[in-house]
Amino acid sequence: MRNIFFSHINCVIGFHVIQIQYQYTNTPGKNRLFNKGVPLAVVRFTESLHCALTCNKNLGELLLLGAASEALHNYIKNPQRKKTSNFLYPSHCKQLLSAKILDLGEVKRKQMSYHQFKIGDRTTSDVVVRVRTDEGRDYRLYCHSRVLSENSDYFGERLSNEWPTCQILDSRYCVDVQCTESEFNSYVNAIRLIYKPQPCHWYGVRGTLGILLASIHLGLHKITLSCADYLESAPWDEADEEEILRAVPPLGPKFERILSRLQLVDLPQVSQIFLSAFCFATSAPNKLKTELKKCYQDQIEYLLTEDDDLPLISITNNEHPKRELKKCVVNLFEYFGNLVEKEARLGIDQEFSVVLSDILWVCQILTKLDMMGVIVPFWVDMSPKIEKLVDVFVGNESEIRLKVVEITSKVLEAMNFGNVVLPPEKRFDLVKTWIPILQRTKDWIEEKNDESFDGEILQTLESSIVSVILTLPSDWQAEILSQWFASKHVQYPDLLEVFEVWSYRAKSAKRRFF
Repeated sequence: MRNIFFSHINCVIGFHVIQIQYQYTNTPGKNRLFNKGVPLAVVRFTESLHCALTCNKNLGELLLLGAASEALHNYIKNPQRKKTSNFLYPSHCKQLLSAKILDLGEVKRKQMSYHQFKIGDRTTSDVVVRVRTDEGRDYRLYCHSRVLSENSDYFGERLSNEWPTCQILDSRYCVDVQCTESEFNSYVNAIRLIYKPQPCHWYGVRGTLGILLASIHLGLHKITLSCADYLESAPWDEADEEEILRAVPPLGPKFERILSRLQLVDLPQVSQIFLSAFCFATSAPNKLKTELKKCYQDQIEYLLTEDDDLPLISITNNEHPKRELKKCVVNLFEYFGNLVEKEARLGIDQEFSVVLSDILWVCQILTKLDMMGVIVPFWVDMSPKIEKLVDVFVGNESEIRLKVVEITSKVLEAMNFGNVVLPPEKRFDLVKTWIPILQRTKDWIEEKNDESFDGEILQTLESSIVSVILTLPSDWQAEILSQWFASKHVQYPDLLEVFEVWSYRAKSAKRRFF
């Protein structure tokens, strides 16, 4: 079709001896021409010619014009045509048609150029690109000025007439590209991609990042866009993320979308995610999600950890998350209470240990959030029931007994710091219940010689018990001291400080009142 098109169009333009009167008008032009003896082939040509010259036609319509010119050519060659049918072929039509043909040829030549030209082909190359470093590396790429100029702002400027310092190498233009040693491969790959686009995942995240930086410098807009799209959508590992955080922010707002996954999250969304994770981490245990819950708990602790950065979660002045957290804790302790009743009848099982672990974890979280007041009343009320089970937590269940002691330590510590306010009756019952339990536990730990148990917990417990006892009325203090002296475990907890303070206060009170 292409050969027919060019051969017949050229034939029409070069045929000066034919004079065709171009009288095509808006009122029935075709009939007027046909009625004057112009054959249908000439009418078809004039129709197509008028259409092509007055509009910006595409390739398909210009090919239609070629078919019309073929019809005219057949008419001219026909020796039986009427001699009286001589019409003028206007010169301006010839000029316009010639321009259309040249434009079409340019389009076709450009479309075919990327298939014809290959990087490194010295037979067609007219420019050498030298990628160089200060360390002496020098890599030559045999390229084509048309391909480079049409795809790269950098090479378009270097190869233009306005750039006076273009060098000559092997009878070719030579353009230097200076880069660092670490950027060398990225620049070479970026230039190769001009000729043969390849998927970015072939180069990986850090390789694509290097090509992105090189393509920005060289003004390779299509490659830049492709690299940015890949980096925005591809998964990163930790090393990838560090490189991207180092390289992308200086590039400006145009490339911010690459960092969209690293942007600051809205606080309402953070709170919602935190609450959802907390509810899952405190839900009733089962075999399928026990390990998964541990992962959630670890991640929630990380969110609340105060390290070099501020913690991500802060609910100090936000009542809604506090209410939701309290609901989760209440549900957990209701489940635990039912479990305690069942264990008292049937014995200890693994589920009891899992729930205790959840409660201990909740204590750690609520301590960071200054919300231990949610747990303390529950633990105080359940202490008499737990006391009946403590001595069962031996042998294979030693881990359970130690968890109970740790939870009690957290509760007493919160009371010691004044973070939780309880009536004196509650404080008295708690201390009176747990002192015998802790005494037996201390002997049991020493007997087992269990090095896995943290001795600081016992010290913290002792200090907290002393502080809580000293907040009680003096008569209740005397009752606790009497029981302590009468026990065989008088060495723990050490209540000597309580005895000293109680004695001093008793004598002072006698002086004041008598």
